[in-house]
Amino acid sequence: MEENYNINITEKENEISKALATHKKKHSSLKKFAAVLCVTAVGFTGLGLGVGMGKSVDRLMNVDFGTSTVYAEVKSDTVAEAVTDNSSTRNLRLLSSGVSAQGYSVTEIFKSVSDSIVSINCTTQVQFRNRLVSTPSAGSGIIFAEDDEKIYIVTNNHVIEGKSMVTISLDDENEAEANYVGSDYQADLAIISVTKEELEKAGITNYEIAYFGDSNALEIGEPAIAIGNALGEGKSATLGIISAKNKTVTVDNKALNVIQTDAAINPGNSGGALVNSKGEVIGINTVKIKETGVEGMGYCIPSNTVIAFTDDIMTNGMIEKPYMGISGQTIDETMRDENDFPSTGVYVWTVYSGSGADDGGLREGDLIYAYNDIEITSMEDLTEALANTKTGETVTLSIYRSNYRTGVRSMEIEVEIRNQNATANF
Repeated sequence: MEENYNINITEKENEISKALATHKKKHSSLKKFAAVLCVTAVGFTGLGLGVGMGKSVDRLMNVDFGTSTVYAEVKSDTVAEAVTDNSSTRNLRLLSSGVSAQGYSVTEIFKSVSDSIVSINCTTQVQFRNRLVSTPSAGSGIIFAEDDEKIYIVTNNHVIEGKSMVTISLDDENEAEANYVGSDYQADLAIISVTKEELEKAGITNYEIAYFGDSNALEIGEPAIAIGNALGEGKSATLGIISAKNKTVTVDNKALNVIQTDAAINPGNSGGALVNSKGEVIGINTVKIKETGVEGMGYCIPSNTVIAFTDDIMTNGMIEKPYMGISGQTIDETMRDENDFPSTGVYVWTVYSGSGADDGGLREGDLIYAYNDIEITSMEDLTEALANTKTGETVTLSIYRSNYRTGVRSMEIEVEIRNQNATANF
């Protein structure tokens, strides 16, 4: 079957042209197919945010498009020793005791933590159908450190990844613009900062550094409160318990070690805090199971994993990570046949403005079937190929492109693989 779709497709030009034209009309049905069977992000998956079967896992970000980053390096989830040093930027406070749990009501706990939790609002600019579209999204974050000039906020990577502008708010009215510090795709964690000058300009004066508890000490059944910017409507709280520890969920082809809770968490809660009865942050709300008949299964990245990540980034700084700049989806043999695609590969949903893919001429609707002569049959193939590429390298993509005048043709384009940290510097 494969030879039918070789580079020389002159004999099949009319047939394939009709197939792609038909596929364009099936655009909306294909989205529905993906939403049912895929690991979803309340939108479309990006390069490295792969398609997989099984339970539908819903990342908790109110977003319309996925992003396109693959990181070549995976960080360890080992717990770093927390640093408490008021003269240091790494002023992360880890409590094994303190803030009394006795007699605390949910109201009191929320008040004690609220000034450490921020609402995050983002803007994404993508090239869609030959025009630049601005798309809003929302998430949450936790203030974990400060120095003389800035405060530092930890959130989920998928909240800020690929965004052109990010702002934070503590009162859900006044907003201050944030800057990118560092992130880890595999851990789904990121750090942003806001200057105190920007906070002052925005009229934001009441903020606190969060206390972090020891997630290894959690007991199943103890109370847990999820706090975050649910649906982008401002900070809110929901009450539940710790349902399980040391669970593993696979999201966007990443295996995350998580805490399970039945506290209600929703889009916009991503990056927000899961708090215990002492007012300590014990996790970052990240995903939930989105499946008919399933209720109350939300997952949070443990606080000890967060501590290890923040300490690493604040100590070692940014790491170069290869970035192409697309959102795409696997076209396997079944989808190829059902939707009349000319080949298996990766279908390009969107191309992000200013990325290497954008500058190299990749377009929405292209079908990638080779990467530097490496056959691409899935998002996993493309993810692996990109992860093995150094930033700054130029790669050759073999693609199919449909045109109403010329039909379908196979072509090659050159794409520069750039550093995600540079492109994420909103």
